[in-house]
This record gives sequence, structure tokens and C-alpha cells, in this order.
Amino acid sequence: ALSGSNNFFGIKAGANESGTSKRTWEESGGKAYNTTARFRDFESPQASVDHLVSRWHQDYQGYSGVNNSGSASDAAHSLRAQGYATDSKYATKLIDIMKRNGY
Repeated sequence: ALSGSNNFFGIKAGANESGTSKRTWEESGGKAYNTTARFRDFESPQASVDHLVSRWHQDYQGYSGVNNSGSASDAAHSLRAQGYATDSKYATKLIDIMKRNGY
């Protein structure tokens, strides 16, 4: 399910960005909890992809682009380490999905 309008990646909305509030779960300090979060709305699917690429696939502010990773597994760990997801098992889950799909 989309987290916001044309938001395929669960990207959160900033204070001054259009967003859709949805129930979700987060993890903090090793504990999962349910909460409501605002997820960014995008004008189109392409705008969602462009945003993701500009932030996570390139060096952006304090983030090192995942394109600098040596492998898909390294990229998954890099995304988690740089705060893309709060789920402590995010990298493992992403790697499992890649393996199941032949990557």
C-alpha cells in the first residue's frame, strides 16, 4: 500500500511538505511501537522516484549515496545505517527480498 500520494518508498513528509497521515509502526531503542506518521505526497510516481534517487543514491547533505556501495547487500546495510528506516532488521529483510528475486 502506498504510504502517501504516489509515495512508493515510505518517505516521511517534512513540516512544510504536503503529506498523508497514516498508522505505522516504528522502532526506537530496540522496541517497536504503533504510531501515526505523515508520509510525503508526490505529484507523480516519477516524482517519488526522483526524490529517492536525489537523496539516497547520491551524496546528499550528511548521507553517502548508496551508489557508492560495493554490492546490493552493502547498499541495504548503508540505507539502514544512514537512517532510511527505523526497523533494525531492515537490511536483513531487504537482502532476503533480493535473494528471493534472484539478485
